[in-house]
Amino acid sequence: MNTGIKIAVFIDRLLPLALKRAAARGFSRLAYGLLHKHKLIAVHNLSRSFPEKSLKEILQIIKDSYASFAQLFVEFPQLLYLNRDNISDWVTVKGLEHYEKACRGGKGVLLFSAHFGNWEMGNAALALLSTPPTFMARKLDSPFLESFTTYARNRLGIGKLDKEHAMRLVLGLLRKGEPLLLLIDQNVAA
Repeated sequence: MNTGIKIAVFIDRLLPLALKRAAARGFSRLAYGLLHKHKLIAVHNLSRSFPEKSLKEILQIIKDSYASFAQLFVEFPQLLYLNRDNISDWVTVKGLEHYEKACRGGKGVLLFSAHFGNWEMGNAALALLSTPPTFMARKLDSPFLESFTTYARNRLGIGKLDKEHAMRLVLGLLRKGEPLLLLIDQNVAA
């Protein structure tokens, strides 16, 4: 664990989760008010996806999305403290037997999810309770965040494929019978 991550973990442990969540809500409102370019992209995309929704409804979805992402941001460091005994405090798992049966099938497993709710806790639950998945994503713009997220996920056995030129690696994972998680709301063309 590098020094930057150690400092971030130290600060994270000082602050109660309720305070971090409250700060995240405030930050999400600030981001919603300041990040006009991203908001316009979201309005455009949601209006195309949900033509029956009013602009007011679309804007509320965007506000809620900002709040959800901010909460994920402050909850993510909890992955460093998760284990089989406390994962149920964060995630309710139903139907795990279907995932396990698919993993035992030896043909590889494709999981489809989205950036909805705290998808990182879902990955953690699979990793702690069954077979850790590998997921495909792009490298984060921030080297610190890339290092931190990689450290937290690797601690749980969760693998990551960089989406650039990943097709051969994807096919290799599936041939070995391993689970691959795709976040389908992102462009992950390889």
